[in-house]
Amino acid sequence: MRLNRTLPREVPVRVGKKAYFLETALDDDTLARVSGIMSEVADEFADGLDQEQVLLLSCLQLAWTLDKIGSRLGQAMGTAEEGRL
Repeated sequence: MRLNRTLPREVPVRVGKKAYFLETALDDDTLARVSGIMSEVADEFADGLDQEQVLLLSCLQLAWTLDKIGSRLGQAMGTAEEGRL
């Protein structure tokens, strides 16, 4: 069994061209996954844009992705419920 850290700790997270220091209680694996997703999205916009634009476009891209996933999940749940009727 692997113990998770429950006490917040300060960790660096790179977004675009800058590293930010955040306090988090996430375990190392979760933090790596979340940071990896953020880096992947921000890297799509990093060339030729300033940091503020990279942050804004990254947030919009992540929001769009969440909305798309939510819509697909809602459709799948509706289809599953129709199958039970």
